[in-house]
Amino acid sequence: MYNYKLALKYKDAKAIKKYGEMARELRVKPSEIDKGLNPLTGLSIREQYEFKTDYLNAEDKKKLDIAMKYYKDLKSLGTAGFFSK
Repeated sequence: MYNYKLALKYKDAKAIKKYGEMARELRVKPSEIDKGLNPLTGLSIREQYEFKTDYLNAEDKKKLDIAMKYYKDLKSLGTAGFFSK
């Protein structure tokens, strides 16, 4: 789904169609598109907090912040074109 969201980011209609079709063939639901892009997928809220406070140093926290910003930017693009044929 990363390639699909990247295509949305750059408004690449050909790639949106290509990766949207691949996702539909794999029976990916629009609600599932962003889950795989989240760097903290699979962690509960409590586990996310513990991960950030107990396991990351200052540099790693900055990297996670950058990754989360990137994820949120891609997420904000939505699922435009996902169902277009």
